[in-house]
Amino acid sequence: MTGLKKSAILTDSPYLSYAYGDYTYLTIFTIRGTADINTTKLDNASIEWSSDDLPRSTQYGDIYSNVEAIAESQYVFIQGNALKERIQKIEKTDEKRFVIGECGFGFGLNFLLACECFIRFASPGSTLYYIAGELHPVLKRDLQRFIRLLPDTILSLANELLDTYPENGKTLHRITFNVSKCTIQLDLLYGDAASTFSSICQQKYQVDAWIMDGFSPDKNETMWNKKLCDSVAALSKQGTTFATYTSAGLVRRNLEEVGFHVTKSSGYGKKRHMLTGNFRQTPTVSKKSAWSFPWDSTSQASAEKHRKICIIGAGITGCATAHALARRGFAVDLIE
Repeated sequence: MTGLKKSAILTDSPYLSYAYGDYTYLTIFTIRGTADINTTKLDNASIEWSSDDLPRSTQYGDIYSNVEAIAESQYVFIQGNALKERIQKIEKTDEKRFVIGECGFGFGLNFLLACECFIRFASPGSTLYYIAGELHPVLKRDLQRFIRLLPDTILSLANELLDTYPENGKTLHRITFNVSKCTIQLDLLYGDAASTFSSICQQKYQVDAWIMDGFSPDKNETMWNKKLCDSVAALSKQGTTFATYTSAGLVRRNLEEVGFHVTKSSGYGKKRHMLTGNFRQTPTVSKKSAWSFPWDSTSQASAEKHRKICIIGAGITGCATAHALARRGFAVDLIE
């Protein structure tokens, strides 16, 4: 098989005979005649809505947001991570990208506000990569109800999120938003946050800023435990920042133990304190992962190794695969 230049993705098993001699490797998609048990389904968020349309989790007995949610998010996470100032400096870097990680996607409010900031202050051609973990995805009907209350400044992007939002499936869901001058890519990691972040740990590229917005530590300790902090540290680099609304001692100690310098500062509104900080050591947690950051797939090395891909079978699977590969810079032949 040496010297061959193509790869084949077969979307129907009868085409196996066509593969030999021309392609370097095969990926086979088959459709079973009988239904399999779905082991990837998660429990969706169980939401109670108050009379003034504020969502509350019945699973954790805690609120998702209050009447000042937008102002609080801007103060704690956008200002706490100095996103405006750092995004304005992207044009001075070669990569022209910024990576944000979030523990607890919820209704996506922090994502939408980070996008608003990025669109306003990023230089043309920049890309925002947003990686968010979520164990209990909200149902689409609840997300729609939440979005109705949002201001016009983020409503357009919120509706685009609603149109493409996956409300279940224990896996990685990738959504790309094309705005006027830049690109925004959202990776939703559905599942236990510590496990899903651990599964993508690698050393080449790391997160620039963390938004830590899980339910209160006394309501959901697993969102703040040492295991999760280890995964956060493994995806961080020198200078990576974090911000969180809580000032709980457990959170501070766990973050300090994995290498963050933690600062207690004034909280928003009635909250006396919040925590911010930055990563000050080389990550020690390293795991080889099948998941790769989206910019890796279009690297020169990858392009040299797989210059052209042929997909045999132009059904829904074949067309969707061809589209995904073409967006990543591959030349694709689609045969039916």
